[in-house]
Amino acid sequence: MDEPKQLIQIKADGTVAVSGQQLKKRLGARAGRYTLIDGPAGLLVLRRKGRGTKITPTRVLMAGEITSRSTVMEIISMISQAAWCGELTIYSGEVRRRLLIDQGALRSATSTVPGERLGQILLSQKAITRKQLSECLKLQSGRRRLGEILMEEGFIDRETLFDSLYRQVETIFTAALLVGEGSFILTTVAEDAIPPAMKVHLPLTKLLMEGVQRIDEMAVYRKHVPRSSLCPVPLRRGSEEQLDEALQPVAGLADGQRNIKQISAELGWGEFKTIKAVYQLVQSGYLELRTPRRNQVETARRLVSEFNRTMRGIYAVVAKHGGNKEMPENLKAWIGSSGLSRYVGEHLGKQCTLDAEEVLRALAELETTKPLPALLKALRDMASFAMVSATPYLPREVEEMLSRVVDKRLDNLRL
Repeated sequence: MDEPKQLIQIKADGTVAVSGQQLKKRLGARAGRYTLIDGPAGLLVLRRKGRGTKITPTRVLMAGEITSRSTVMEIISMISQAAWCGELTIYSGEVRRRLLIDQGALRSATSTVPGERLGQILLSQKAITRKQLSECLKLQSGRRRLGEILMEEGFIDRETLFDSLYRQVETIFTAALLVGEGSFILTTVAEDAIPPAMKVHLPLTKLLMEGVQRIDEMAVYRKHVPRSSLCPVPLRRGSEEQLDEALQPVAGLADGQRNIKQISAELGWGEFKTIKAVYQLVQSGYLELRTPRRNQVETARRLVSEFNRTMRGIYAVVAKHGGNKEMPENLKAWIGSSGLSRYVGEHLGKQCTLDAEEVLRALAELETTKPLPALLKALRDMASFAMVSATPYLPREVEEMLSRVVDKRLDNLRL
């Protein structure tokens, strides 16, 4: 098995080994002396040891992993009710979002997501042009803030800047609530921290109520727009002028080449707003979603691999109860009579598995714009038929146990 690209190994003699250049670079940026804080098994916490500094270091008030889309909302709700003060940082992959919270109110928010920066917010409001933004970004240096430069150049007034900063904070907060996987940490604010460009006062209770609605809406949208890597493709060309004005920017960029994430970045919109627009366009029949061509082969291989894993499990159980010969024969005959060979090919392995290369050749010959959904349905139908074929050979309790395992694996078999 290949070693993870980013791995910290603590050896029996107490020495530490680091693999992966990216991880080494990240740790190198935090070079210094640390003390070990006691914690539960499986979690290692280090605190930097200062040398003669008079500045009180930040203290960790709470930290943990984000395991679902409700985790961040529950954490912020608890912070709000306890009227805590501090900086809540939400980590999701390479993305960082920081929320400055003070006794039940959100005071500021920052993000590493390009579409959630002030310049992109102003672009989405059409308050400035891309040329104006580019000019001002070149003038940024030291502690000069973008908003101040935009006002000095006469591109925006103070009221526009104030409104945009409010919108930026709300956008970042909503995006943080929608994070479903990652980690979080709540710390005290460092004494030498650079103050935000502007402090707002947004009650967390109101933001959370709006956030709950967003989460519920996103759950609905995600049923029809499951991934941001999908490419919207227009079905009715030349009819953009008939669309709602709010949907036209997305429709104009939906060319089958850009995926949803790229469209969001180009417009400077957040994830929620873009997915909502795509959902409405799909529901109206203007767009359909397709897997990018470059990802279709990779996705097909993944589906076949997951299917084969499931089939090997079914076959192993059936073989123990005497059906090792009949099950492959029954399944192969059914594939031929049902027409599923169009999607998966003619070959069936000894353990009822498929050959990925043959499946890819079969998909290439299909006359459809949606080969992957067709393959997914075929694989699920085959697994279901395999379970039906297995039933006569299995004791009832074994059949029920195997059925639960297979149902769970089929739930994970998705595009």
